[in-house]
Amino acid sequence: MLYRMKFFKHIILSIFALGAFIAPVNAQTDVKALTGALAETIREYSNYADSLAFRIAVANRKNPTVLLGIAKAYNMNQDFEKTKKYAMDALAVQPDFAPSYVLLGEHCQYKFEHYQDNEAYKDTAIYYYKKAMEVNPLYEESYSRYADIMQKDDPEGVLKMYLRLRDERPDLHIGGTIAALQFALALKAEDDTLGTKLNLLKKAIATYDEEGNETLEDYELQRFCALLDVTADNCKEADEKNFYREKMLSVASFGHERDVTNPQFLSYMLAANTNLTRYEDAIKNANELFTQADTAKLHYRFMPFDYRWHGVALMSVDSLDAGVDRILEGL
Repeated sequence: MLYRMKFFKHIILSIFALGAFIAPVNAQTDVKALTGALAETIREYSNYADSLAFRIAVANRKNPTVLLGIAKAYNMNQDFEKTKKYAMDALAVQPDFAPSYVLLGEHCQYKFEHYQDNEAYKDTAIYYYKKAMEVNPLYEESYSRYADIMQKDDPEGVLKMYLRLRDERPDLHIGGTIAALQFALALKAEDDTLGTKLNLLKKAIATYDEEGNETLEDYELQRFCALLDVTADNCKEADEKNFYREKMLSVASFGHERDVTNPQFLSYMLAANTNLTRYEDAIKNANELFTQADTAKLHYRFMPFDYRWHGVALMSVDSLDAGVDRILEGL
């Protein structure tokens, strides 16, 4: 039965290929469907898939998007030789087709990260990402991939590129990425008497504010909360510390309301309320966190500070023994 189901799937794909042979593919959704189906076929029947891919490529030999879709299917199966062949075929049709360069870079980056940290793969990935930016300076994905591989080595250079891209593409919501890079630079700064670190932290906060919580992804909201927490710790005056803790609570509450299944926001709410001496609220946050996160272990692991803040809150409402036990549980 299972074999028949798989065979039926491949027949459907064959029909699609024959249709493509008669009438070239145009819709982006069709290309995505093709990539997914072809990738699965490559896994199951590579020889059959090779013939099918060739026929689709011939039918769409002047369509770089379809050729790249075939390359992506092979890339999903770690076949670099055919990934490169079809990505280069797409570039032969359209030399300034930046997505092809990005795919080639992604494959090299994957090899760098998973196979003995070979620096040659890293250098080649960087070359392809830079080439993508060169042929199409407004293609955002080339920047994000370059940033991913280079932000540790050259965060200043990556930040400058993103600031330039924001000026040229105001339609892109990349404020979260820019703020994260500013945050990373702030963490590296010296904590001097001039307040250099604190000023850089505040600059990153301003960038997040300018972008707006509504356009930030959950992981970006979490990074924003972390930034506000660090900023509060770097402030000298109690009022200023509490200002950023209030802001952290506001951002975390927004994230929690948007996605109640994400325990990370409850963790930040717990920390903020404890530091703001709102212990009853903190205990409510902790109870919800430890109950909810039990069903979300795949993407959350309790950290020592979760137990610590819960313990402090409990001790502050005269539950000394329970508070001490909670803190010890996190050690």
